[in-house]
Amino acid sequence: MSDHVSRHRTPGTGASRAASDGRSRTGTSRRLAAQPGPSPGRGPGAGSDGGDRSEPGRYRAGIELPERVDLVVDGRPVPAYPGESLAAALFAAGIRATRRTASGALRGPYCNMGVCFECLVTVDGVPAVRSCSVAVRPGMRVATDR
Repeated sequence: MSDHVSRHRTPGTGASRAASDGRSRTGTSRRLAAQPGPSPGRGPGAGSDGGDRSEPGRYRAGIELPERVDLVVDGRPVPAYPGESLAAALFAAGIRATRRTASGALRGPYCNMGVCFECLVTVDGVPAVRSCSVAVRPGMRVATDR
């Protein structure tokens, strides 16, 4: 049995060779070729390339945005755009945690599709609202538990 194991682990043969040169056992490449263009999440408006950073956290290149509205989050104004989720607006404003667990650990949006209940906030006096499932409205009053 040890001969069988050592034969398959000998460098330059079988699966060892495929793993070492980036190919799967079928011979197809697992590596992605470098693509020309900006890095993911980069581009005009994203920062170091000289783009407009007037609103950090939002990618704006070539996108028509609706008229900005303000929310009140924990007593301070937060800019947002109608139609985006409350979780996205909070994240863009730098608010990553929306609640605390019973032990005091911070929690924030995780799944962003209404399944995990990690992004709970109070909206206009209604407690336990999933911020990822609510669209931004002008004048919303949001309270986090952080």
